[in-house]
Amino acid sequence: MNKLFKYSFFGILVLFLILSSCGLNNITQNSNISNNTGSDIKLGSLDFEYEEGKVFVGYENREEVNKIVEALNGKIAVDLPQIKMVSIKFNGTVEEAYEKILKLGLKGIRYVEPSYKRYIIDPKPVDNNMINKNNETSLNSTNPRDDEEFSKYLWGLEALNVKDVWNMGYTGDGVIVAVVDSGVDGTHPDLKGQVIEGYRPKTGEILPAGTDSSFGGAHGTHVAGTIAASDNSLGIIGVAPDAKIMPIVIFDVEGYVGDDAVADGIIWAVDHGADILQNSWGGWGYSYTLKEAFDYALDRDVVVTVSAGNDHTDQHVHYPSGYPGIIQVAAVEFNGGKYRTTWFSNRSDAITVGAPGVDILSTVPQATALGYEGGELADSFGGLYAFYQGTSMACPHVSGVVALLKEKYPDAKVWQIRKLIEQGAVDIDKDGYDHDSGFGLVNAKNSINLSLPTEVEQHLMLKHSIVGKILYREYL
Repeated sequence: MNKLFKYSFFGILVLFLILSSCGLNNITQNSNISNNTGSDIKLGSLDFEYEEGKVFVGYENREEVNKIVEALNGKIAVDLPQIKMVSIKFNGTVEEAYEKILKLGLKGIRYVEPSYKRYIIDPKPVDNNMINKNNETSLNSTNPRDDEEFSKYLWGLEALNVKDVWNMGYTGDGVIVAVVDSGVDGTHPDLKGQVIEGYRPKTGEILPAGTDSSFGGAHGTHVAGTIAASDNSLGIIGVAPDAKIMPIVIFDVEGYVGDDAVADGIIWAVDHGADILQNSWGGWGYSYTLKEAFDYALDRDVVVTVSAGNDHTDQHVHYPSGYPGIIQVAAVEFNGGKYRTTWFSNRSDAITVGAPGVDILSTVPQATALGYEGGELADSFGGLYAFYQGTSMACPHVSGVVALLKEKYPDAKVWQIRKLIEQGAVDIDKDGYDHDSGFGLVNAKNSINLSLPTEVEQHLMLKHSIVGKILYREYL
C-alpha cells in the first residue's frame, strides 16, 4: 500500500539494541536434539516433514566434512562450494546422524539440517461463473487487455495497468526470468522463442532452448505464460512479453528434488544470467541451505519473488516466502466492484504486495508434452490454455512487473526494485500496510513512473532471526 511506516533513527536504534540484548541476532539451534557438547553447530528442526537418509552440512573447514561422511558411512550427493555446503546420503535416520555428528566434537561446521519436503503451491479450483463475471467485459474501458485471441480473459493485465507501460516502450526486453518450478513447455506456440537454456538439478542436465522441460507437470508452463507469453496475436500475452524464460526444474517426475538440488539450481540460474527468480512453491521448515542460496542471488542483484501460499493462515514460518529480502506475493481478486485479497491467500507481516491470482488464463503444456494435464481453450495454432488460481498465479504477475522495471533500471539493486514495487502499489483491503496485501495491489504504471530510490536510509530491511521455535523480526 502507498502509506509507508516511517521510523525515526532513534526508534530504530532502540529497537535494534533491545533485540540485540536479547540475543535475537543469532540463529540458534532449532532441533529437538540437545546440543550439550559445547559445539557451535546449528541443528535444523526435526518438527517438520523431511527426508530420511540425507543431511546438509554447512561448513567453514571443508576437511571436517570428511569426518562426518566417514562417521555416517555415507557419500556426498551435492557439493556447492559457492555457499560452502554439501549434502550427504547415508543409511539411517537424521536423528541418529545428529547424535553421531555431535559426538565428533567438530570445529568449522556451521550447521547440519535435514532435507525438508516442499510442494508446488497447488492452484485452487476455478469457478466458471466467476470467470464469466470477471472477464467478459473490461474492468475499465480506458485500460484494454491487448489484442490476443483470448485477451478478454486477461483481467490481470488491466488490473496492473500494464499496457500503458508497454506504450512507454518497456516490455521486459533483455531481462531473464528463471522459473524455478516444474519445467516449461518451450514448444508451446505462445512460448516459442521465449524459453532459453535451462537446468535440471536432479540430473545435472542442461536443457536446450525452446524444448519441452515440463517434467513435473503443467504448473511451470502456466507461470511462464503469465510472465512472458509472446505478443503474436495468439492466445494470450504475458506481462513482460519480450522477457525470456529460463526453466529451472525443481519439481521433477518424482516430485520435489530437495533443498540441496534447489540450491544448486538457484546458483546455476544466477551464474547463467538470471535477473529474477520466480518461485511459486514452498513448505515448512527453515533451511539454512535455501537461505544461503537465495542470499547468493540477492547479493548479486537478482530479484526473488515468492508466492505467499494458499492456506489462508497468518503465518511466519513458510519458506522460501519467509526469507528476508524477497518479494512475497498475495493473491488478489476483483469482486463486487473492488479489488481485495482473496480468501485462500496466506496472510503475513512479510507480505510485500498482492497481484491478480483468481481466474488466471495462461499457457499449459501441449498434448505431446511431458507435463500435459489437459487444457480448456486452444489457440488457432493448437496451443493449449487453462484457468488456474492461487498465489502461484499472482507471483508471476509481479515477476513480470519486475522484468519491466529491470529493463528501465538494469543496474538497480534488489532493495531499489522492491521499493519501487512497494511505492507504486495501490492501497486495498485495510488502510495502510496490512497482513493481507502488504503495501497493496501491484501497479506497473505507477512503479515505472517512479524515480529509482537513491537514499539507502529509506530502505527498511526485514531481518529474520530464529530463537528456538519462535521467529523474531527486526527492522534496520
